[in-house]
Amino acid sequence: RRDLILNNNVTKEDFLLKLNKSYERIVIATHSVPPFWNGATFEASLLFQSKKGDFFLTPSEITKYDFSSDMVVLSSCNTSSNSSINLFNAFILSGAKSVVHSNWNLESKYASKFTTSFFEDLWLNQKPKHEAIRDISIKFMSDYSDLKNIHPSYWGNFSIIYSDF
Repeated sequence: RRDLILNNNVTKEDFLLKLNKSYERIVIATHSVPPFWNGATFEASLLFQSKKGDFFLTPSEITKYDFSSDMVVLSSCNTSSNSSINLFNAFILSGAKSVVHSNWNLESKYASKFTTSFFEDLWLNQKPKHEAIRDISIKFMSDYSDLKNIHPSYWGNFSIIYSDF
């Protein structure tokens, strides 16, 4: 099953409604905030548009849904910082077999390149997820056409966690 919802068309309500269907891969590219951000949320949260004014998708809410997908990709700033660690763990607890997440703030151009290369390696080259991440990192750090690429903040940003279940 493939659905694609982009940009400001994605509301929290629409996203959660889509979870009534089964998806092999779910990619979430949005902002995340730490707990107690501006006094608006008590938990680390992913931010969505909302029809009801509830913009925060929290770990408590995530664990109420079935994310029995092979992989969830969180292309969002700080999804693995100490304050946001529950975000990617919540997807694992909800049934995802693996979660790809960022380790620190993303640089948008790199995140887009990473995601594109990652899925090319998965689908076209049939690589396992962890090998695809490794190979993309090596490719970026070996690319001297743009010296920014060799800095670890670009090539080392994404990690993968697998479920034990």
